[in-house]
Amino acid sequence: MRKSYALFRRACVPVLSLGLLTLGLSVPVAFAETDIPVTPVSGAKSESVALAEASETSQDVVVDAATTPTALTVAHPDGTLTTTMSTEPVRMQSSTGWSDISTDLVRTTVDGVSVLKPENVPVDITVGAGGSNKIASLDDKNGHSLTQSWPFGTLPEPVVEGNSATYQQVLPGVDLIQLVHKTGISQVLKIETAEAAEDPRVAEMRIFLDTQNTVVEQNADGELTAKDTDSGEVELRNSGGLWWDSSAQGANATDPGGQGVARPFSLTLGTEGGKQSQTFGMDEIFDAANLTFPVFVDPDWHAARTNYVFVDAAYPTTSYWNGYLTNGQGNVGYLPTEWAPDGRSHLARTYFQFNTSQLVGRDILAARLNTVETWSSSCTPTNVASWITGDIGPATNWNVQPNLIVRTDMGAVAKGYNASCPAGTVGFDLMAGKYAFANRTVLNVMLAAGNESDKLGWKKFENSATLTITHNRPPNTPVIGTITGGKYAYPSSAPAYYVTRNNKPVFRVSGSDPDGAEGGPIQLFMEVYTKTGALVRGSGGILGAGAGDVYDWQIDVNLPNGEYYLQSQSKDSWNAYSGTMHFNFRVDTTPPAAPVITEINAPPGNPAKLTTGATHEDTDGIIGATIYNFRLQLPAGSDPAEGFVFSITSGADPASAYPMSIRCGDPRIQEYVAVCPAGGMSTDISIAALDQTTVLTVWAFDSAGNVSVPLHNANGSTYAFTVGMGSVRPTTFVELQLNGAQWTTPQPGGDNICGQKPFGDITPGGAPQMLTFPNGTSTAQTAGQVIDPSQSFSVSGWFCPTSATGTTVQDLITQWTSTGPAAALRARTDGKPELVAWTGTGATETVIGQDLVSGRWAYVSAIYDRINAQLRITKTDTNSTGTWIKAASPVAHKTAAPSNPVQLGGSFVGNIYKPILTQGVLKPGTFDQAMQHSFTSTSKGLLK
Repeated sequence: MRKSYALFRRACVPVLSLGLLTLGLSVPVAFAETDIPVTPVSGAKSESVALAEASETSQDVVVDAATTPTALTVAHPDGTLTTTMSTEPVRMQSSTGWSDISTDLVRTTVDGVSVLKPENVPVDITVGAGGSNKIASLDDKNGHSLTQSWPFGTLPEPVVEGNSATYQQVLPGVDLIQLVHKTGISQVLKIETAEAAEDPRVAEMRIFLDTQNTVVEQNADGELTAKDTDSGEVELRNSGGLWWDSSAQGANATDPGGQGVARPFSLTLGTEGGKQSQTFGMDEIFDAANLTFPVFVDPDWHAARTNYVFVDAAYPTTSYWNGYLTNGQGNVGYLPTEWAPDGRSHLARTYFQFNTSQLVGRDILAARLNTVETWSSSCTPTNVASWITGDIGPATNWNVQPNLIVRTDMGAVAKGYNASCPAGTVGFDLMAGKYAFANRTVLNVMLAAGNESDKLGWKKFENSATLTITHNRPPNTPVIGTITGGKYAYPSSAPAYYVTRNNKPVFRVSGSDPDGAEGGPIQLFMEVYTKTGALVRGSGGILGAGAGDVYDWQIDVNLPNGEYYLQSQSKDSWNAYSGTMHFNFRVDTTPPAAPVITEINAPPGNPAKLTTGATHEDTDGIIGATIYNFRLQLPAGSDPAEGFVFSITSGADPASAYPMSIRCGDPRIQEYVAVCPAGGMSTDISIAALDQTTVLTVWAFDSAGNVSVPLHNANGSTYAFTVGMGSVRPTTFVELQLNGAQWTTPQPGGDNICGQKPFGDITPGGAPQMLTFPNGTSTAQTAGQVIDPSQSFSVSGWFCPTSATGTTVQDLITQWTSTGPAAALRARTDGKPELVAWTGTGATETVIGQDLVSGRWAYVSAIYDRINAQLRITKTDTNSTGTWIKAASPVAHKTAAPSNPVQLGGSFVGNIYKPILTQGVLKPGTFDQAMQHSFTSTSKGLLK
C-alpha cells in the first residue's frame, strides 16, 4: 500500500492579484488585491507597437502578441512593461480572441442528448446530466479521449452549482460529486455512514473506462495514464486515488478541512463485460483506524498539469510531481502527530515553477509571487518565507530537494482559519533574488514556514500562483560601425584583425533601445584601453535617441602604434545597461617602402626586348600583342606589405592616382589591379603596351591602408616604355548582306547632322557611302565570322541615331555565336554607347562611354585588350579619339565559330558610317586620320 497524502485542492481556483509581504514583518499584513486593467484591442500588437500606443494615449495597452493561456503583458506609458504569469491557464483563445476560463457547468445538448459542459475551458469536458450511466468524458481536443461510466445502473439528475454536479444517493448513503477543473475532472464519492460502506458495491467500487486513440496503462508506481496508440506519449493522466474523512473541521467534497490531510488508496485496472475498469482499493480506506464519516473518495483525470511539486518529511521518498497523488492544495509548515489524521508528523514545503524565457535579458524592476492562503492553524500570524531555488522536477521529494539560492521575503500571515481571518491573497517580494533569476528561462520559487518547528505555522495554499514582473527592455548592445582610416586585415599566417592608419581616429558606434523612442533617450559610453587593459580615454555619456542613433567620438590624444580595444555600453532612463561591446583594433601609421619595378625575362619564345636606357624602348613591340614581364619588389630590409596595386595607362593620359577602394581580394577596377603575394615582398606581372608609350604605375600598401606614397595622393613608382610603330591595321572590306538597310551617299556639309558627311571626316577621293537603317528591324550582315571575341579586338565607326534614347537597346555592331551575341558595340536606352563582352557563363562585362545625341554624328572607338584584361571606349564628334574610359575585363569571353556572322543594326534607327571591326588592339593614332584613308567613294562593307 502506498503511503502518502495530497497537498493540493482540485477546486476552482479564484483569480489572483498582487499582494506584498514586506521583508521582516512581524505583524499581520493586509494584502491588497489589485487587477491590471485590460482593454480589449484588435490585432496582435507587438511590444513596440503597444509601448508606442501607451505613450501616445497615456494608458496601459495589452501586448497581444505576448498573450498566452498563462501570461499577459501590459505596456505602460512610462516605457516599462508588466508581465503576469500563472502556473495554470487563466484564459483561452478562440476564433474571436482571448476569453477568461470558466469551469461553471451549463446545460446543453450534444447529438440530441442533454449534458452538462463547462462554460469555457481549453479541453473538451462533457458531464452526464442523469438518466443514463454516463459519468463524464474528457477530450484533449487533439483526438485523445476517455469516457467514464457508472457500473450500477442509471444516474439521477444532478444538482448543479458552479463547477460541481452532485448526484444524490447513487447508492444508499452514497453521493457522487463531479468537480470540473480547467483541464480535467474529478469524481468524489461521499460515503455518509459505516452502513453505507458495508454495501458490497461500495466495497468493490469501480468505474468503467472507454478510450479513443489512447490506451490506459498502469505504471510501476501505480499511476494510471492514457497513452497515444501510435506514439506511446502520455496524453491523459490520473492523479491517483485520494481519500479523507471528516475528522478535521470543515471537511467536505473539495477539502480535507482544517488540519486534515488527504491519504492515498490504490487504483488498479480491470476488465468487466469487455470494458476496462478503474477499480478502487476501498479496503485500504475502510481498514484505517478511527474513521469519521462522511468519508470522501477522490480520483481524477486531467489533460495537463503545470509544473509544481510539494515535499513532505512524512513521506520522504514520494514524488508528487505535477499533481500526482494531490488534490489541489499546497501545505507549508509543521503538522504534529497529534493533529494529523494519518498519525504521522509532517513538515511540508511547496514549490512553484514558471517559464520566464520571455523575460531573459530584461531589466527587472519589480517581481512578486502571489497565491491564495486557504487555511491557517489559527488567526495568529506566523512567518512564511519565499525562496529562489534550483530546478525542480519529477525526482523532487523531501530527500531530493533543489538547492536554496536566496531567501527573498518573509512575512507573518494568517488567512482562512475562520471569519475573523478569511482566506485571501498573499504576496512575496522576489526582488532580493533578482540577480538569481534575471536571465533564467525557468524560475523556481519555494514557500516554507519561517519557523519549521512551530505547529501554528501549518498552512494551506492554492496549488496555483502568479508571478507579476515589471520589467524594462535594456538598450541593445552597441554595434561598431567604423573607425576612420580602418579596415580588416587578413594575413595568410595569422588571424584577421582590424587596423587603422589614423592615430587620432573617430569611433562610430550605433546604439538603440528595443523600446524605441517610447523608452526615452539613451546614453552611450565609449572607452579606449590598451591591450593590457589600461584606460586611455573615455567619452563620457553621449545622449542619443532610443529609436536608434549613430554616435561619433574622436579621441583627443594621439595613439602610438600598437594594439587597443574599444569598449562601449549604453544606459537608458531606467538606468538599465546594455551588454558591453568589446572591439579590438590596431593603430599603424607607418607606410611601406616604395616598390622597385624591374623588367624580367618573358616566357620562352617571347624574350623581353626593352632597352635599359631611360626610354625603355622595343622598336619591334606591337601594341596589345607583345608581352612584357615585370617584377614588383620592396627594397631589401623593408617590412612586408599587404599587397601591391598597379595600373597600366597610356603615356598620353594624366598620371594615374591611387584608387582608394581597391584592396586584396577585390576585383580589378578600370586600369587598377591588386596583387597580394605570400610574404608581401614581391610579385611578377605580365602586361602589354596600350599605346606608343605606356606607363606602369605601382604602389605598395599595408594592412592599415598606408600607401608607399603620401596617403593616396599622387603617383607611385612608375616605369614608362615605348614600342615600335607597328600595330594592327585593318585592310579588308567584308561584304555586307542588306536586310532592310540601305547604302546611301552623305550630302556635303560639315554641320555634323545625319544626312551630311560628319564634320572633320577625312575622305580622299570623295565620300564613301553610309548605311541607313530606316527602322528597328533593318540590318546588314556578314556571311561569317569577323573576329574571335575571346581574343583582343577593336571596333569603331561613325554613328548617328535618329533617337539616342528609348526603351530598347540599339545594337550597332555585333559578333554573334550560335547561341547569341559574344561581343557588341551598342547604344543603351539612356543614350550612352557601350562595349559589351559575354563570358562563357552568359554574364556580361561592360564599359560605358559618353552620351550620344539624337540626330548628330559621333565617332565611337572601343577595344577589348585581353592581355591587360581591359575594356576601353571613347567617343568624340570628330574622327579622332578622345579620353578613354576604362573597365576591367578579367574573365574569359565567348568565342565565335567561322560561320557565325557579324550584324550591323538591329533595333537601331539611324546611320552608320565607316564601320570597323578587327582582331587585335589598335593604337589611338590608328583610329585617327590615317585609318580613315582606307575608306573611299568606291569602298563598301565592314573594314576588317
